[in-house]
Amino acid sequence: MAVASFTRTSAHKQENPQYKKLILALCFCSWFVVMNTTMFNIALPNIITNLHITPIIGSWMVSGYSIAFAIFTLTFSRLSDYISIKKLLLIGLSIFISSSLVGFFAENFIILLCSRILQAVGAGAVPGLSMIIASRYVPISERAKSIAMIGSGAALGFGLGPVVGGVATQFFGWNYLFLIPLMVLVFLPILMQLSPENERREGSFDIFGCLLTSCTTIAALLTISQTSYLFGAVFVGLAILTMFYLMKQNHPFIFPQLLFNKHYIRLLVIGLSGFIFHFSNLFMMPLILGNLHHRDPIIMGLLIFPGAIIAMFAGPYIGKLIDLYGSKRFISLGQLTLLIASLLFAFLQAYNSYFIMGAYIFASIGFSMLNSSVANETAYLLSAELNSAGMGLLQLLQFIGGGIGVTICGLLMNLQEELPLYIQYERVYFMLAGILVLAFSYQIIFRLKQYNNRKRIQGDNR
Repeated sequence: MAVASFTRTSAHKQENPQYKKLILALCFCSWFVVMNTTMFNIALPNIITNLHITPIIGSWMVSGYSIAFAIFTLTFSRLSDYISIKKLLLIGLSIFISSSLVGFFAENFIILLCSRILQAVGAGAVPGLSMIIASRYVPISERAKSIAMIGSGAALGFGLGPVVGGVATQFFGWNYLFLIPLMVLVFLPILMQLSPENERREGSFDIFGCLLTSCTTIAALLTISQTSYLFGAVFVGLAILTMFYLMKQNHPFIFPQLLFNKHYIRLLVIGLSGFIFHFSNLFMMPLILGNLHHRDPIIMGLLIFPGAIIAMFAGPYIGKLIDLYGSKRFISLGQLTLLIASLLFAFLQAYNSYFIMGAYIFASIGFSMLNSSVANETAYLLSAELNSAGMGLLQLLQFIGGGIGVTICGLLMNLQEELPLYIQYERVYFMLAGILVLAFSYQIIFRLKQYNNRKRIQGDNR
């Protein structure tokens, strides 16, 4: 089937079964892209030692990657309105692959850091464009299943990252971690054959709006990570300037009407809370397993792995259920599951490392449920004009939320240094549970207001 026929209007099951192969390829690409994010966390101590740098400087490998990944996820999503998705995937993955080769041969920290940031720039093409493909070009009856498959690939990457990072670092050296992302080359021909040649929309890409949004995002992350009033003031000023600028543009980088859409804001809040918990949990589990239970890096990865692999296999079934019964009930169910998981971690983390493994299985299923249903509900809610901007902004805020969650966890533990470790970890999970409770309460209040409005309208019609 010709690639040009893979369009929004022809994307239904009988005429175009090719989307299934494309979604599967995107699932595997998401796996390697996300795994590339997490596997370097295990290698960071070795990199700091080998390159003779301080931990603070070394931490920029994580924070720099996170900032670039978040920004370019939204950037590639918005560019899809003006450039074909096929070309954007080729550009992104080419940057991802070439920077990985540079990183493999890096012998000083500056080159290593630049290669990691460029990896993040290229990797940003995968999550946003994958969700746009699933929301635009997959039949509605199969959309949630496709979104869940892509999410399950990411879940496997989160879980396998520490395992692969520990094994490769221990037996080969951290340089070899840069060779693993080259596996996306296997799927590049499929992506080039099946990715859609979407129509170009009127207008031009808002470069200045992109720069303003990027600077605002960086200032927000630096405000949290550095706990700086100066960065906070810069963030507030940039946020105000960005909002005024975007409201005056005909084709802005971010459509301001998204930020005034109560239904969309509700989904942003819910998705943000889920990613705060998920990223924070991935940060906390190795600390608990290493500091409390004295597990080696490889064993840590093996204990985390079952949750990731179960989430991967459960993802398509969760998506199928969402397709059958709708997103709304699974959003609430996912929130409740994550809340229960946070309490399990809080109460059981000090007893046995296998409790950590069991709680993470529960948390992974809940996160898969929440992430898939939020993405599916967002795709259903937004018009074609707002789709790429809305999906991209959702991804951006989710990754920013993950980074903020990790930073808050670190700050909270620093404030409790005099307390036993198990109490520090317990309080961190209670804090995460509190964030989930706030998001769940917001969801309930929103639904109650909707219900009361419907009752009032029905009463007026009588």
